[in-house]
Amino acid sequence: MIVRPEQYAALRRYFFAEQMGEGGFADGGVIRDPVTGAVLLRDASGNNTRLTFDTQGFINGVESPQGHWSFYISVQECFSR
Repeated sequence: MIVRPEQYAALRRYFFAEQMGEGGFADGGVIRDPVTGAVLLRDASGNNTRLTFDTQGFINGVESPQGHWSFYISVQECFSR
């Protein structure tokens, strides 16, 4: 059986979100945005931390609740230097 790169990416996004929920980082639940592929980690107070993923399924951005801070990275740029 051959697993295609896009399947690995989907598995990374799925299992990462599941682990964050089970690890107590998202006491209020894990919500997946079917349109963008982003994952929202909701804390017990209902605040969402938004995670975005690159095409390989790795995290490439984090936005805090209420947008107080955020960061975005490009793995391709990091390794092309």
